[in-house]
Amino acid sequence: MYYKYTILTICLCSYFSCKNDSDDKLIYALKNAGNNSTELQKVLDHYKGDTLKLKAAYFLIENMPYQNYYESKKYDQYKKLLRPIMLETGLPDYLAFEVLSKRLGYLSESDFQIKHDAKTITANYLIKNIDLAFKVWEEQPWGKYISFETFCQNILPYRIGNEPLENWREVYYNYFQPILDSLQTDDSPITACQLIYDAITKQDWAFAQDLSGPHIGGKSLFEQRLGNCREYSDYMLYAMRAVGIPGGIDLILQNPDDSYREHYWNYVTDTTGKDIEFELYRLRPGQNVQDSARLRAKIYRWRPFVQEQSLPALYPNEKFPKSLNNLFLEDVSDKYFPNSQVSIPVDNKHISNKLLFLCVFNNSTWVPISASPIKKGKADFKGLEANIVYCPCLYENGNIQPITNPFLFKKNGEAQFFNPDTINKKEALLTRKFYIRTYFTGSDKPVTYGGQFQGANDKLFKNPTTLHTITDEPTLRYKEIEVCFSQAFKYVRYQSPDSSLCSMAEIEFYSKDLTKLKGKVIGTEGSFQNISKYDKKSAFDGDPITCYWSKSIGCSWVGLELEKPEIIQKIRYLLFNDDNEIREGDLYELFYFDVGKGFISLGKQYGNREQALLFKNVPDNAILWLRDYTRGKEERIFTYENNKQIWW
Repeated sequence: MYYKYTILTICLCSYFSCKNDSDDKLIYALKNAGNNSTELQKVLDHYKGDTLKLKAAYFLIENMPYQNYYESKKYDQYKKLLRPIMLETGLPDYLAFEVLSKRLGYLSESDFQIKHDAKTITANYLIKNIDLAFKVWEEQPWGKYISFETFCQNILPYRIGNEPLENWREVYYNYFQPILDSLQTDDSPITACQLIYDAITKQDWAFAQDLSGPHIGGKSLFEQRLGNCREYSDYMLYAMRAVGIPGGIDLILQNPDDSYREHYWNYVTDTTGKDIEFELYRLRPGQNVQDSARLRAKIYRWRPFVQEQSLPALYPNEKFPKSLNNLFLEDVSDKYFPNSQVSIPVDNKHISNKLLFLCVFNNSTWVPISASPIKKGKADFKGLEANIVYCPCLYENGNIQPITNPFLFKKNGEAQFFNPDTINKKEALLTRKFYIRTYFTGSDKPVTYGGQFQGANDKLFKNPTTLHTITDEPTLRYKEIEVCFSQAFKYVRYQSPDSSLCSMAEIEFYSKDLTKLKGKVIGTEGSFQNISKYDKKSAFDGDPITCYWSKSIGCSWVGLELEKPEIIQKIRYLLFNDDNEIREGDLYELFYFDVGKGFISLGKQYGNREQALLFKNVPDNAILWLRDYTRGKEERIFTYENNKQIWW
C-alpha cells in the first residue's frame, strides 16, 4: 500500500507575529475555528476558576490551528482487517496488503479527507483529556519532578501526529495503571517505564513494514497492535501519557547506511531531566544503548506543537526538501552527539544560496538530513554522528546539487574528504555490492556447525554415509566440497544439526562427470511459519534468496531422490544469505564519485563463478558504488583500502 499525505501548510506570519502575545494567539485560534469557536470557548469558560488548567487549555487551543488529521473509511477497513489476515494466514504484510487491495480496492489520496482540529474538536473531548492528564500528573509519585512546561509538552497533548481524534486516555490508563500499582514508594519514572515496556513486549504484534499513511490513532492502535517502528513508538507514548510518564518520540529522517527512511524510537525523562532512549522489542529503558547500536547521523524530536527552532520556522523564506519542511521537528542531535561540530568551507562568491544541506547516501542518491546557514564562506554543523560519510549540497528547484566531494566525519572532529586521485590508480577486487548485516554475523546467525551431507540407498536413511560435515564458519558465498567416495547413492540429503532450522538456500550435487544432478525433492515436511518461500523445494530452485527453513528446530533435512544411483563427486551449497555477493551472470557497473560530474563509470563486467570482479584503473581515495543491473536493490557506497571494501 502506498499513500502520500500532505502536511498542513500553516501561516507562519500569523503564528510568529504573535508568538509573544498569548491574547493575540488565542484570538487567532478562535477565529480560525470558525463556527466551532463556541466549543473552544466552552472549554475556557469551564476552567475559569482553575488557573493552571485554564493555562493548559490556552496552550492547547493556541496551538490548535496547526493540528489536522485524516478520515478515510477505506483506510479504517485496512486497519481493521490487516492484522487478522496476517495472523490467521501467516502472510507477510505485503501479501496481506495485496489480499485487501483485491477485496477493498487500492488506497489513493482521494480516499482521504483532511480535517482540522480547531474546526471539529468538541468541548467534552478537550475537557476530558485535560482532566485525565492533570489526574495522572498529580497522582503519580514522580509527578513532583515534572514542571508545567514539561507536562504541557509530554503528557497534556491529546494527539501524536495526524491520527483521528479518539478517546484513548481511559483505555490505556485502565490497562496500564494496575501494572504500576506495585511501585508504591518508587518515584522513578524509569522504573515505571520499564514495567510498561515489559508489559507491552509480552503482547503480540502484527509487524507491517509497508503500512504507510496517517498515524493509526490511540484507540485503534490499542485494539490492533499493528504497524512498524512508528506505530511501536506511538503505542508506547500513548501508554506513557496515559499514566503520566514524561517522554516522547525521537527519529531519523534517513538511515545513513541503508535505503530505509524514517526510523522512530522513544525516550523517557528521569527525575533530573535527563532523557533515556529506548525502543520497543529492541532496547529496554535503562539498557546499554550499545546493545542496540545503529547509525543515525542526525536525530530529531517529534513534537505535537510548532517548534520555533525548526528549520522552516528559522528560515521561512527558504525552500526545503519535503523531509525537512516540517515545523514539528526539533533537532536534538546535540543530546546524542555532544561536542560534535564541523565547518564546511563554501565559495559563496559564486553561490547565492543561504543554506547548505548535509546529505547521506540512501543506496541510490544523496538525501538531505540537515541544513545550516552559509556565513562568511562556511557553514557550521553541530551534533553530527562520527564514522559516517556526508555530502554537502545545495537545494535548488527541487534538486540536490553536491558542491564538494563527500567526507567522512571522524571521531576527532576532522572531515576527511574523498577527493578522487585520478593520477594514482589501483586495482580493486570486489566480492559484494552491499555490506553484511549483523544478523548474518551475530549470535543469532543460522547454526550450521555439525550439519552433514549424506548419501543412502534407502529413502529412510537408516544407515547413511556421511559425505561431508560442516566444521567451518558460515559464509554468504557458495561453498564447494570435493567428495571422496566411490559408492553410488540413490538418495542424497543435507541433515541439519540439532540447533538449526536447516537454513539452506541452495544445494547442488554433482555426478562423477560433474553433471548437476536432478531428482525428486524429499525431506522434512512443513516450513517456518508455513511460508511457501521457506519450503524444502526452495533449496533446489536455483534462487539464492529463497531458502529452506524447517518448521521447527532439530534434525530437519532436505535432499533428492535421484533417478538412479550416482557417485557424488562434488557438493556445492549456499546458506541463508542476502544475495549481495557477486552473482554469476549478472551485469555489474562500477562508479566513482567526483563533484561536478557525479558518479563516473569505471566499466561494466559480468559476474563469474568465482564471485569476484577485478576492476583496474580505480582512482585512489574515491567513493565507489557497484551497481547490479540484473537484479536486487541493495547497493552501498564504499572505499577500497588495503585490498578490502570499506562500507559507508
